[in-house]
Amino acid sequence: MDYEQLASDFLRALRGKRSQVAFSRRLGRTSNVAYAWESGRRSPTAAEAMRAAALVGYDVQAALDAFAQVHAPFFGGGDPREPETIAALLRALQGSTATTELAARSGRSRFAVARWLSGQAEPRLPDFLRMLQCSARGALTFVASFVPPTRLPSARVQWQRQQAADSLVREHPEFLLLIVGIGMGPYRELSRHEPGFLAQQLGMTLEEEEAGLAAMARAEIIRWNGRRWMIDDDAEVDLRRDPGLRDEIRRWVTRRALDQIGNNEEGFFQWVALSVSDEELEELQREARSLYERVRAIATTDGSDRAVIFNLQLFPTKPR
Repeated sequence: MDYEQLASDFLRALRGKRSQVAFSRRLGRTSNVAYAWESGRRSPTAAEAMRAAALVGYDVQAALDAFAQVHAPFFGGGDPREPETIAALLRALQGSTATTELAARSGRSRFAVARWLSGQAEPRLPDFLRMLQCSARGALTFVASFVPPTRLPSARVQWQRQQAADSLVREHPEFLLLIVGIGMGPYRELSRHEPGFLAQQLGMTLEEEEAGLAAMARAEIIRWNGRRWMIDDDAEVDLRRDPGLRDEIRRWVTRRALDQIGNNEEGFFQWVALSVSDEELEELQREARSLYERVRAIATTDGSDRAVIFNLQLFPTKPR
């Protein structure tokens, strides 16, 4: 993704039907800063872009809250027009990912990334979008909180692909297992694709495997490299974007757990009913979130041997 162009297109969309001169004046600038931003001659910081959006009528707080609900549920909130909020959001998205890993994914120096995370320096809008993408695949979701990505030339195709992938997984959540299986070491070590291999590894039928691979290839989630299937570098399946899809996947995972209880020696199924205070419930929720983040940090793509489902549940019996 071209983040410089994405930032320019995003700023142009925020300007709307106003002329560049009128937009610049609305921002209190005597120079044509809109032209400089949209041409790529210079870029605003992320906080500066949010201030500009607010000045022309966007509810930047609602947009940030909508994004955080999807990608950073543990984010404490704040005014997106303030640099410290931008830094706090990036830290919330970072989770347990090492700064060096974020730097490698983003193509930026560890020093620069560390300064953005600490708030010692402000990321330019293109770098902010880059960080959203490399930490949570959230660049286009953030853009969508303000304007439809289909209106941005640099985002239109990728957004349409994301929507198609999400729709496919909504209809066939079991395809998620195939995505995991294709990334596992045993499959990647095959000299050629072997029909039924993934089905055996994932507890599926051959028919389910074949139908899933064909459907995901049509949706451009996976591609054929001449010997075996690979996950397409530009493919994105993010269940967090759509609350309805996210909840359906949660139900599917729970149904899978029900099917496994009593039939899988390697499964771990335990529960306990507790009587706790409201303060203790909050502590349990913090512990559950921390465990969830640690599990995500443990999981790797390279060299993985098994596909597993980690299902964590904690809920009050009578919600308020």
